[in-house]
Amino acid sequence: MNRPVDMVGQFLLAKAESPALADWSKQKLGQWILHWHPHLPVSEIRSRAGAHVGWIMGLAVDTEGRESPPVWYLPFDCDEADAATRFESLLNRLGGRFAAVFLTSRTQRFYLDASGSLAAIYCEDRQAVAASCNLIPQVENLQENLALLRAFGIPCSDGYLPFGLTPWFRISRLLPNHYLDLSNWTPVRHWPKSTWADSGRNPEDTVRHIAALVEAFVSGAAKQAPLQVSLTAGYDSRMLLACSRPNLRNILFYTDAIPDFCARMDCASARRIAKRFALDHSVTAWREATKEQIDNWLHRTGCCVVDRITRNVGMDQQSDPKRIKLLGLGGEVGRGWVWQPNDHPTFPLSLDQLLRRFHFPQLDILVCESSKWLNKLPAANLLEQLDLFYLEQRLGCWAGPSMYGPMGSRFIAYAFNCRNIYEEMLSLPVDYRRERRLPKDLIRLTWPELLEFPFNQPLGLLSLELKAKHCLAAAKRAIGNSCARRIKPILARIHVPLAHHRA
Repeated sequence: MNRPVDMVGQFLLAKAESPALADWSKQKLGQWILHWHPHLPVSEIRSRAGAHVGWIMGLAVDTEGRESPPVWYLPFDCDEADAATRFESLLNRLGGRFAAVFLTSRTQRFYLDASGSLAAIYCEDRQAVAASCNLIPQVENLQENLALLRAFGIPCSDGYLPFGLTPWFRISRLLPNHYLDLSNWTPVRHWPKSTWADSGRNPEDTVRHIAALVEAFVSGAAKQAPLQVSLTAGYDSRMLLACSRPNLRNILFYTDAIPDFCARMDCASARRIAKRFALDHSVTAWREATKEQIDNWLHRTGCCVVDRITRNVGMDQQSDPKRIKLLGLGGEVGRGWVWQPNDHPTFPLSLDQLLRRFHFPQLDILVCESSKWLNKLPAANLLEQLDLFYLEQRLGCWAGPSMYGPMGSRFIAYAFNCRNIYEEMLSLPVDYRRERRLPKDLIRLTWPELLEFPFNQPLGLLSLELKAKHCLAAAKRAIGNSCARRIKPILARIHVPLAHHRA
């Protein structure tokens, strides 16, 4: 395997043709050549006057539910001084999973979507931007950072490489909220423009707007192809279901039967919801991934992340190749996902605290890159800093690269992944987000009957099984404590004579 044809949905933007990608589509604009896998949607970007000024890759749907056309005409001429700013404003309205190249006489830039879900890495030495490291020309001649991989345990242990790091010294990951200046190979932050303090608007109005934006995205995606949507016992898939209500006839819902308690809980909950509302639902049977499948998954993702999805790649063959798969990733942004109960906006965030909080190793290169990221943050508010960490490091460096691993679906996208949606979520009051009220309020506004089913709670026999496990654990602790109380005096009596003997 490990052939270009298997790098599904990936791309290479370079200043020279890549003979290894001869079977891919390609197009030249100025000094740049874009190569893309046949399964990756690509549209030309043209100015109002018709000049070719770039490409948009992936699935992009605007806030009115319209997918990106074969040629995207901008409503302005790109030689204007504010063309790049206006282009960024248009990107902020797009949801889905995409990246954009914007090439004019004034600017040469590469943009990611709001969470970097169509991930990109770049190498100045090779004058190239690519979906994953193994597409960089002559990557084998670059030096691998083996110490970094060992420190994170990749590929033997779960982990991901944050702060733009990759397994190669001269290859970096572009972080969300940054564009890559292709004229000097420098990443530049373009969002946020300011802090996102509480807007003062009624949260219900904000939630209603979020629901409308997500519903418009689902409708736009459904116009392009039938959908398959994950359904679990969690909050985000339930919100996505609620926003999918007008498009149920085009959606196949699925739940992965992974052999662990959480997945069994997901399956039980999803089956009940599907039966109650007559959803077209199926459970994906578990298939153990082979070593070859995992190795190929690691190759497609550039060996930058290993997680539960990696080990489940054996189930990927059961995805429908004619359907776009929608995930609920990004919905957790509205719940302050990485906040801790005692976090306060005025508390400082030191480098040591950052690394300890997210269990990153104290490696020199990691300390250096994390320090650069932390020192350049536009926000001093701890909660805003943590929100940016989640968007840029967790979603950008973990979720984004991992999306290149699956091959079975027509395409994969996140329904909440739109900068306008994230801005609405982040503008909600701090206490509202801390109490995680968004999912229930959104569902109450759009499909209140879905609240009949609890979130992330075992049902039926699973509930009894969980109670039995808790009782067993409590019994073990009690027995252990009892034994400890009995053994402690004996050890004390043994210890005293030994101490006198040593003296």
